[in-house]
Amino acid sequence: MTNQQTWPKVMIIGLDGMEPELVAQWHAEGRLPNIGRLIDEGIFSPLRSTVPPTTAPAWTTVLTGCNEGRHGTYDFRYQEPGTYRVQLAHDGLRSAPTMWEHLSGTGTTFASVEVPCTYPPPSLEGGVIVSGMEKPNFTPQSCNPPELYAELRAAGLEDLWHYNPDFRDKLDWDKLVESMQERVVLTEYLTRNHPAALYMQVLMPTDHYAHLYFGKDEVPLTDGGTLKQPLRSVYELVDDYVGQILDKARGPETNLIVLSDHGFWREDFTMNVSAWLREEGYLKLHATRNLLSSRVARSLKRVLPGQLKHLISRTRAGQRSLGMDFEARFDWPRTRAYCWGMGAKIRINVRGREPQGIVEAGAEYDELREAIIAQLTELRNPTSGKPVFKRVWRREELYEGPRVEDAHDIVGEASDNVSLNSNLHDPAVPVFFEKTPDNLRVLAGVINKPLTPGQHSSHGVLILHGPAFDSDRTLTEVPGLADVAPTAMHLVGADVPGGMDGRVLEDVLEDAWKAEHPVTHGDAATRAMGGQDPRYTEQEEEQVAQRLRNLGYL
Repeated sequence: MTNQQTWPKVMIIGLDGMEPELVAQWHAEGRLPNIGRLIDEGIFSPLRSTVPPTTAPAWTTVLTGCNEGRHGTYDFRYQEPGTYRVQLAHDGLRSAPTMWEHLSGTGTTFASVEVPCTYPPPSLEGGVIVSGMEKPNFTPQSCNPPELYAELRAAGLEDLWHYNPDFRDKLDWDKLVESMQERVVLTEYLTRNHPAALYMQVLMPTDHYAHLYFGKDEVPLTDGGTLKQPLRSVYELVDDYVGQILDKARGPETNLIVLSDHGFWREDFTMNVSAWLREEGYLKLHATRNLLSSRVARSLKRVLPGQLKHLISRTRAGQRSLGMDFEARFDWPRTRAYCWGMGAKIRINVRGREPQGIVEAGAEYDELREAIIAQLTELRNPTSGKPVFKRVWRREELYEGPRVEDAHDIVGEASDNVSLNSNLHDPAVPVFFEKTPDNLRVLAGVINKPLTPGQHSSHGVLILHGPAFDSDRTLTEVPGLADVAPTAMHLVGADVPGGMDGRVLEDVLEDAWKAEHPVTHGDAATRAMGGQDPRYTEQEEEQVAQRLRNLGYL
């Protein structure tokens, strides 16, 4: 480890879901003065996301420098081995160390602030952690060390969870502004009272409001008015945050990395992958009464007192209302393939792996998987005739590492402006439906829930700015999320850990910098699974699940 005092600090600002084309457009119009200045003075590039481009694996890839086959986070949920039970994922399931775990105890200080997939935070030495969006509430369990919670409360930060509207909400703009200002206070407080050589903070509004308002010209406000160009207004608000942070918390020699984990596009056409498996005969459903009981449970939970809600949540119907339990909905002895999670991620019902598997491993598995891949590859939008998928992958083609076996067997990569989901709470959910400017036009069957107008796209934003970077150079290839961690580790003076899949972005570093600070490599490290376990209560699980539903993730 090089002496930390010879290295400038590094600040990483994550802007979840920020779309590079929108940034370029609004920068050209002069609407993003602070981000625009960083672009003009630094290096601006698209940033390749994960496949599919999903928040949980994407930010975990940023933190670890590893692909999903090494870190093991594929979704906000995971399927318990040997069962069909799907639970909320948590930090204890990750098997690749984060930057913070590599730095813990080395003397290089760090801070991780509201980064997704860091709940509950591990106990580390030399830094502070405030968990991200999957924390059910702001509590001592959200922080490392736990005493940080009381400290932040005393500083006036009482409820670190930003405004998260659902489909029916009018926008409370004042509440959103207040939430963003709390982030300014949080960043300023932590950088002043817990100075870190490597500081990282993630903001979520650029993602959450893109889901709700992408392409919308105006939205109603809670005060009775309307807001024109709501998503642009959110970007402008976030740009103001960036400007305040650069003024208040960034030192003159700090190297800055601004990134988003994925981008956004307009959701013109949607495919329900579970419904397709049902129509093709790969997935079999039980009688509708089980599905109806799930809807009854959801209705009761909206009106009953807390204790009774808790009891309902413990029933199978209550669990199904979270979209987390497949066992009673699918007829497993007749089901050969099924799907859960964001995107087109299909598991084969393998004998010996799944509790009621019927497909033999080996030749039968291979034949079935190839048949499904071939069908999906040829699938076309019934209206436009365009392919639904850019490519359909076998899991071993996408991922590498000890956790590949935890991945779904088949992963579909959506074509542009195509959204893929797997929610099948009602047997009448259609396979295909598409958007019109004001509503949904269903191509087959009925749709029983509103859909978001914006969905994740495959490339996010990367901005590099600071004394280490040569703004006259360009990246020789489009970087990926896994390149962020090794680059940040190098910039802060640490050895780049072995086992990372990403690379240091040396092609845009200043020659003088590279001469004085050669890239050094350390040993590979792994992380034992099963450490910090959040043990969500039923009520906490429902809180987090509802946030994910509001964004169309469940």
